[in-house]
Amino acid sequence: MKKVIILTLIAGLCGVSASATAKQLSAQFPSAGLTQLQIQNGVGELRFEQSNDATISVEVDVKPAEKWLFKEADVEAATLESSVKADRLTISVPMDDTEQKWLVKIPKGMALDLQVGVGEIDIKAQASDINASIGVGSFKANAPVSNYRKIALSAGVGEVSVKTNTSVKVDRHLIGGEATYDGSGSDIISVDVGVGDAVVRDTIQ
Repeated sequence: MKKVIILTLIAGLCGVSASATAKQLSAQFPSAGLTQLQIQNGVGELRFEQSNDATISVEVDVKPAEKWLFKEADVEAATLESSVKADRLTISVPMDDTEQKWLVKIPKGMALDLQVGVGEIDIKAQASDINASIGVGSFKANAPVSNYRKIALSAGVGEVSVKTNTSVKVDRHLIGGEATYDGSGSDIISVDVGVGDAVVRDTIQ
């Protein structure tokens, strides 16, 4: 009897695994009148690239988060939701228990307000102000450092660095630290990582 129960349980688990799916969502938003973009992602990646168009282009791959012995999220029901308030566009895929990989193409000079619970943020676009918070993961940005009047990176546990030829103040703790750059530009980068690394690499050196 025990063997039958075990085999039934294994068969059930295999059935759950086989039924797991993924869904891709996409949208485009006219950027006229918009200066800020806000995105929140629980688990996954946010990647940003430069767009030559006057649009904000978004692609999101959504799949169930890895689980064992529990029902997976029905990603077929996932939707990309958006709202505009003044000059700020907010977009999200509000579904728990999923892993989301975002690819966002933005026009030059868009400000970014980003939150990730567990995962990565990778910015290869010329944004203006960048505010980012990551619970566990990493932050990377390629940016013309001279455009910024302040860059402040903080990690509770991990490494922080601003890779540029100009002076950068670094305060290291036992397991974390802060890196600060003061310049003559007009924009700000502020990044806080709980556990993980944060790096800004100067594209003009």
